[in-house]
Amino acid sequence: MPIVYACICPIAAPPEGSRTAEALQRVIDELSAHEPEIIIFVAPGPAGASKIGIYSTESQLSDTLAAEAKKGALPVERLIRWSGSGLVLPIDAQLRIATCAVDPRYHFDLGRAVARALEALGKRTALVCAVGLATTSGTRFDEHYRRAIGSWNVKALVQMDPTFRRRAGERGVAQTAVLMGVLSGCRVQPRELAHEDGQIVIAIDVLGARRRGA
Repeated sequence: MPIVYACICPIAAPPEGSRTAEALQRVIDELSAHEPEIIIFVAPGPAGASKIGIYSTESQLSDTLAAEAKKGALPVERLIRWSGSGLVLPIDAQLRIATCAVDPRYHFDLGRAVARALEALGKRTALVCAVGLATTSGTRFDEHYRRAIGSWNVKALVQMDPTFRRRAGERGVAQTAVLMGVLSGCRVQPRELAHEDGQIVIAIDVLGARRRGA
């Protein structure tokens, strides 16, 4: 199984000395310990974008993923330069995915296409998913999001009411849908390490391949 680790981190760097900053350092250390050959970074794309952007420095992965996306008729475009949010971790990412305004189920399907491309590549891979939680009506959205991750409930995430999401001002559902799609063939154990002031850090241990039918 090429996927060795995953994590969810804030879009913006947390305040120094905060619990979120300490948790972020913990996932940096854990990610490094797994010695991934490929790192995938998923973040929000530009406001109003209608296609999911893909930017990669790994040509085989990029080509295979583009072919998988085309086969699934997914709204994807290859980027010549990165146009998504910044990476708050001090790491290089060989594949960057910029989410857009299309339905989360397309993002989930893209994640599954990424998983197939990774199987073909056969390299140790880690995923970093950058999210922003609610800016308004935060308590309800954050609780819903955290429950969906804690129970790894894909349906609860991708079918979240669009009006509820829009009112909350969240910037995390689409990226997390990609993450869940990539990990759809894996057994996982999420560990929430911090949640404060609209920022969240979650480590996701990958326990191996999911049994067929499970």
